[in-house]
Amino acid sequence: GRGSWTGPGLYRAHPHGKSAAPAAGQNNNSDVTVGARVVFKRAGELERGTVRYTGRLMGKDGLFAGIELSNNTGNHDGTYQGHTYFKCKSKRGVFVPINKIQMVYNT
Repeated sequence: GRGSWTGPGLYRAHPHGKSAAPAAGQNNNSDVTVGARVVFKRAGELERGTVRYTGRLMGKDGLFAGIELSNNTGNHDGTYQGHTYFKCKSKRGVFVPINKIQMVYNT
């Protein structure tokens, strides 16, 4: 038979007392870590990329993920307003508010 989604909050206990990570495809802001593959919406389109930075941006409120895209539809190379947050090829970098990330795949 087909597997089914069991819903939020049903995590197995971790042997060291921490909860197990949510299944792939669920978003928990603490899962948005450098190296994670993510899916997010930008300009109405779903985009995929790899997180290269998490934290604050100068002049902006809230937490952001600096994401390296696999295509050249980005805005920069990891530099925003003269400050380099991460490095990637030109036009492959974007910054996205962490709460806009829809899915996280830790690899």
